[in-house]
Amino acid sequence: MPDTKIKTGFLGITEKAREMICVLEAISDFDIIAIGDKNIDAAGKISRRFQNCKAYDDYRQMIAQNELDLLIVSEPISESIEHIRGAIRKKFNIFKLSPAARNFAEVSELASLSASENVLFCTGNCWRNSASWLNLKNYLESDKIEQPSFIRVQWYVPGEIEPEQSWLKDPKLAGGGVLLRQAYQAIDMVVSCFGVPEQVYALNLSSAQDKQQRTYLTEDTANVLMRFSESLAANFVVSRTFGPAKTSIEIYGKNHNIEILENKFRAFNNNHETIEEFEYFDQQQALLSQCFTNLADSLRTKKISPAVCRIEQNIALMAVIEAAYLSTKTLVPESPSRILELGKSESGNVWLK
Repeated sequence: MPDTKIKTGFLGITEKAREMICVLEAISDFDIIAIGDKNIDAAGKISRRFQNCKAYDDYRQMIAQNELDLLIVSEPISESIEHIRGAIRKKFNIFKLSPAARNFAEVSELASLSASENVLFCTGNCWRNSASWLNLKNYLESDKIEQPSFIRVQWYVPGEIEPEQSWLKDPKLAGGGVLLRQAYQAIDMVVSCFGVPEQVYALNLSSAQDKQQRTYLTEDTANVLMRFSESLAANFVVSRTFGPAKTSIEIYGKNHNIEILENKFRAFNNNHETIEEFEYFDQQQALLSQCFTNLADSLRTKKISPAVCRIEQNIALMAVIEAAYLSTKTLVPESPSRILELGKSESGNVWLK
């Protein structure tokens, strides 16, 4: 598709989808030709903003009647998994915001199907384009922090679940609560930098008053301990109930420590004296725009940019999250590597290289 625009369709018109549509309108590479939503009026209203764009309330028909270069999925995966499979089999490339799937089995299946159909399935882990992320990677790769031994993550993102998003409280539909939905970025940053932990131990809390009711709701708060080696451990405290809002990752080494905030990076010693400090001004919309620019370049050149986050790069991350959820049931530490091995033996793929 070197000389033509990327024929693009949307599956689901959520608030995030509207944001992505605005981003794509500012990028000349994309031609939005299909909009699907269960509410045909909502789909029609947006489709009228584009030439030769058709609205659908039947996702199956939308996929069958179009030849898309890219399908952007905003519909919850519980409502779209079958349509995603059908789109992959039609050789549509896929873009989906994080999380990549509801569980390890689902992400492994979609990765295997995409590989077998030679389709690019990428996930919107937009934080990987941020200055904080890049500075963290460079800092660790240059060994500026000596003998990192402890990682502390505080991820407080208080917010109400709106009535139209009540499915987020259903473990079967959502796959998980705050760990999967809100702490995905934090876990990705740690696992990408330090690898898969040997053991994961987790305790989850629900805000439901009734003890029996809690089993039917996703977790609102979680405390997760990860052991990477005899000399490195991490503690995650994440909550969508408690506040004030704060998202931070602290990494402690031998008298050299770093703190990563959303738009701030600071190195400090054991006396809490600042060694160096950087402040950034990354905006979510700009990060999303960069994400789609990288994707457009990859689709045009057929050479996948390292900046594009492919679904396979989420598999180890999902194994860690799966281990955390398993640990809350068994009340003992669980091994993500064991989950990866089971997935490998069932699919025949090697996830860790």
